[in-house]
Amino acid sequence: MLDESEVAIVKDAQRKVYSDEITALAKGNTVSKGSFLFKHAPVLCSDGVILIGGRLSKSDLAYDTKHPMVLPKVSQVAVLIAQDVHTAVGHL
Repeated sequence: MLDESEVAIVKDAQRKVYSDEITALAKGNTVSKGSFLFKHAPVLCSDGVILIGGRLSKSDLAYDTKHPMVLPKVSQVAVLIAQDVHTAVGHL
């Protein structure tokens, strides 16, 4: 699980790119078919973070594995995470 500061960072990154989707999901609606997220069956968790839904929800995997959070690829957070992972595995 994410701590409060991580949740705040992810929510801010998502809000900047997916505000319409967050509004729809918060109202209990699905995202529009024109949304990049539509095919991923997004859900809004209790923390207000958009997660991937879909077929994995029926699996025995851990919740965080079944429902990864959405990070917009254009966000600085996503870039920093990618750089960190690349550094950790020796690609940089």
